[in-house]
Amino acid sequence: MLETLPVSVWQDFIFMIGGFILAALLIPTVMNPDSQVPLTTTIPTIVILILYIVTFASLDMWLSAVAQFFGVIMWVLIAMYRSPHEHRRSTPW
Repeated sequence: MLETLPVSVWQDFIFMIGGFILAALLIPTVMNPDSQVPLTTTIPTIVILILYIVTFASLDMWLSAVAQFFGVIMWVLIAMYRSPHEHRRSTPW
């Protein structure tokens, strides 16, 4: 039978910090109405981040899962407001 490996708090903290930094680095893309990011970039990124959330949650790394959730929110905003199609919204606010 497989035993559950203990999760160290410092790894969860490091992944959390990295997740929040990566989400924050996307703010200029969301705010710039001239930026265009194709859906072929945003959709796979959203799917992978959701898989990360599930993985972190299964390891009881809840701080990391929350940070990745903010990354998903940023990528969804980019997909909605910065994809290069004619019906895209111009600004999130």
